[in-house]
Amino acid sequence: MRLLLFLIQVSLLVCIPTTAITSNTYETNNLPVNIALTHTIQAEGSNTEILVPTRGLRPEQIAIIVNTASSQSIKIGQYYQRKRSIPLTNVIRVAIPIKGPSISAVQFSPIKELVDKATPAEVQAYVLTCSNIYRVDCMSITSAFAFGYDPSYCASGCKTTKKNPYFNSNSSTPFHHYKIRPTMVLAGEDLDNIKKMIDRGIASDDTAPMGTGYLLTTSDKARSSR
Repeated sequence: MRLLLFLIQVSLLVCIPTTAITSNTYETNNLPVNIALTHTIQAEGSNTEILVPTRGLRPEQIAIIVNTASSQSIKIGQYYQRKRSIPLTNVIRVAIPIKGPSISAVQFSPIKELVDKATPAEVQAYVLTCSNIYRVDCMSITSAFAFGYDPSYCASGCKTTKKNPYFNSNSSTPFHHYKIRPTMVLAGEDLDNIKKMIDRGIASDDTAPMGTGYLLTTSDKARSSR
């Protein structure tokens, strides 16, 4: 059914009045269309909007977390915001006056609370420009921003941790469905290095390059089991 709906959206598109979007699912020709997996564009010369499939997150669905205590973090945030056309309202500034590499859960709690309050409801993912801090007690800082600090996600040896609800999901809006915002770090050796990484990412958009992947067995038994 999902595949059928997607093909209908791609090949025919779905025209709906602006006032028709009142819930996450809209009925058209007796088939439900998941609004969360689509976005609308205005039809020229009319009051009708065209519902089209969403291939990835839109700029307004991404927020940038900038550490105001780091000049490099500020510059990275400015560069990424400009290059990816992220709305300025989605740039969240917090002071993390810690040189790293870790921050305690107690120190992290008010920072996360501030970020949550400043995040627009439409945002589905974070970009973190603070690369010198990578851990909140036992959690990675990216996981801590995504889930909130929760030690049940921390591994003890190779034991199973709390399950990530977003694993194996086809949702493109994880916050709407699971109340989590996946987080990535823009990290590198220096500002120029990070800018080049951002530029390479933009240049690769929609290219779907072919490549070869390798699975290696090493002396690390735990990693080799993967």
